[in-house]
Amino acid sequence: MNHLIKFFLISIFVVIQGCAVPPHIQKGINVSESNSYSRITSDLNASHSTIAGRNHTLTFNTLNGKNLGPPFSGSRPTEINLLPGSHKFEVQYYYYGSFARACIELEPVAGVNYMVKYITQDYSVAFWLETLDGDVVGNICGLKSDTGKPKEVS
Repeated sequence: MNHLIKFFLISIFVVIQGCAVPPHIQKGINVSESNSYSRITSDLNASHSTIAGRNHTLTFNTLNGKNLGPPFSGSRPTEINLLPGSHKFEVQYYYYGSFARACIELEPVAGVNYMVKYITQDYSVAFWLETLDGDVVGNICGLKSDTGKPKEVS
């Protein structure tokens, strides 16, 4: 009976740990120097369930082409910390088994924090990136014009 209780407690601990995904910290960042990197968070706090794909979340899937989570898992960070420079990251919005993805380009400024925002309407989701002061920054991947300013989408 004692082994059964231990097994049950360990199983619960593993499930709970599986829900908590730490922020992704880019290699080379010293987190004690907050003015040397940028923090990008998602506008939606995760509400986890034990069944992947049943969450109502906004997560970061990739950074500069590299997957940020284990394969075949819905566990992805809701925050990434980046060094200054050009970066591309993919965000994904989950809602009851459905999802929408977008690739965002940004050249973050050290010490500035950003938030990925979204809005849903009918059957579509729009994404954009803002500073914490509300300034819209970055681009959807591939929508940068020759002038460096975002292209207008019609």
